[in-house]
Amino acid sequence: MPRTLEQNKKIKEASKKRIMEAALKVFGEYGFDGASVSQIAREAGISTGLMYNYFASKDDLVLTIVDDFLEHHFGEWGKKISDAQTPYDKLVVAVDRYVIPLQEDVNKWRLIRELSVRKEFKDEFWNIVSPIRNVYAKQLESLYLQLGEDPVKGFWGLQTFLEGVASCYCSYGEKYPIQQIRNQYLKGYRQKLYE
Repeated sequence: MPRTLEQNKKIKEASKKRIMEAALKVFGEYGFDGASVSQIAREAGISTGLMYNYFASKDDLVLTIVDDFLEHHFGEWGKKISDAQTPYDKLVVAVDRYVIPLQEDVNKWRLIRELSVRKEFKDEFWNIVSPIRNVYAKQLESLYLQLGEDPVKGFWGLQTFLEGVASCYCSYGEKYPIQQIRNQYLKGYRQKLYE
């Protein structure tokens, strides 16, 4: 019995996901420049030619990974911050939506950081990031208004803090005291709001 369109779609999505996961592993091990399409295909358990049925190029693959990750990461984040009750709870969500995924999959963050500064990806990367960041910025600016702070400075202050945390964690891994840094940052706001 032939497969239905729905079954074919699920198989294609599963294969695409497997290729993306394999690519992350290979990029994590060899870097973007050091990784080849054939290494990625081999890691995914498919032929190189078959990989091109899913992605036009290594560049297409990496940008799809970034888009998928950021859409998932910040999409969930927006709902969670809206659901949080107090300004402090919203701030905790904002920090944790960055810190927890960073700890769970540092290779994705390393890849995103690498692409964000690469000349050949800059325009495409920012086309993916800008709409997401704009929504993120509006929610955080609203949060800082609730905290009684300048919203633009608050957003960029938090963004700078989180980028610094990401940079250090990507560089030092488990040696970096990420939870202590997180707790110290949030403690300052907790004291300001509740003491």
